[in-house]
Amino acid sequence: MSDRIRIATIDDAPVLHRLLQAAYEPLREMNIRERGLTLRSAVSAPSRPAIKR
Repeated sequence: MSDRIRIATIDDAPVLHRLLQAAYEPLREMNIRERGLTLRSAVSAPSRPAIKR
């Protein structure tokens, strides 16, 4: 593994597109949509009911 960073060029687009599609495919299989959950909605949604005192 290299410790160098290379900026992608237009020639890398097809490979990067296939990589993103492969990463996204499991989410599609689980019927999770791209906009289904955002960080804001995950943070603002209470994970459990508030305790009333």
